[in-house]
Amino acid sequence: MVAKTDRDAIKAAYEAVAKHGSVMAAAKENGLPYETMRSRYQRAMQLYNKPDIRSSARSLAREPISKPWSETEEHNSALVMEIPAIKDGVGIVFSDCHWRSLSQPRSLSHEALLILARHIKPGFLFCNGDALDMGAISRHPPLMWADNQKPNVAEELAAGQTHLRELREAAGDPTCYWIRGNHDDRYDKHLAAHAAAFEGMGAFSLQDQFLDWPMTYRLDVGDVSFVHRYHGGVHAGYNNAMKAGRSIISGDTHALDVRPLNHWSKRIYGVQTGMLADPNWPQFNYRLGIPGHQQQGFVVLTWRDGALAPPETCEVVDGAAWFRGQVICGRVRIKAGRG
Repeated sequence: MVAKTDRDAIKAAYEAVAKHGSVMAAAKENGLPYETMRSRYQRAMQLYNKPDIRSSARSLAREPISKPWSETEEHNSALVMEIPAIKDGVGIVFSDCHWRSLSQPRSLSHEALLILARHIKPGFLFCNGDALDMGAISRHPPLMWADNQKPNVAEELAAGQTHLRELREAAGDPTCYWIRGNHDDRYDKHLAAHAAAFEGMGAFSLQDQFLDWPMTYRLDVGDVSFVHRYHGGVHAGYNNAMKAGRSIISGDTHALDVRPLNHWSKRIYGVQTGMLADPNWPQFNYRLGIPGHQQQGFVVLTWRDGALAPPETCEVVDGAAWFRGQVICGRVRIKAGRG
């Protein structure tokens, strides 16, 4: 049986989607997470044999509508979210912020992101995973004694909420999406493992803490897909695009890289979005001082006539953040041997 209050919510969701012709627009107007609205809308079609009345009748979950519902089935976020292809617009994608507390100064790439957001005023912001570090609830043991002094969850949430709000305000209130990463998932996994009896209570999931940032594990924007991680290794960007047959925007590796491919009839890109965090922060002590492919920076994406233009990187090099040949912030440090 479905409780009366649940039936009312399901009916209201269907009416809201009918009004706007879009799950996303209905969710925004009602202040609900995207996935909550989508689930209620699909359930209304199941329970009451209602037709799909979205203006663009596409499955937003890659699941057949006829899939049987469990009376207790709920999801914190969609596995796959689709939005229409962007015809003309600009988006900034950043990842691997690993924010821990507001007492930790912004990284240089974070400062550059705020500056470019104010200048470019992108229509879209894509957080490509691991915005939070969640070291206090990590399954990994402390590396050393000092590593025990990890900020608690409340500090990390405050940092994430503050930084994302500042970024959204700097960009002029664009459309925002959050592609979940493995560090982000520590929040819900810890609660599911240690407090499962509280499932369904308000503000219990990570999505409930960031209502302005609809969350998913894969975001398809036309023929461009955003994921936190797919393939790994030094050739991750190339392998992602080659094996998917479409442009793939990924994080996780902390590498900043754009790999173009000519894939049959179209040009596609394998993009790794770097890290907004400073690689010298203590949360990366696990590298034991060994350098790797990690690189501070982020990526600017431009669509023209529905096609993705060559992605552009903002990269921190020698103490300065560079974009289109100009120093955005910081100061270039001249090293010995560079003249």
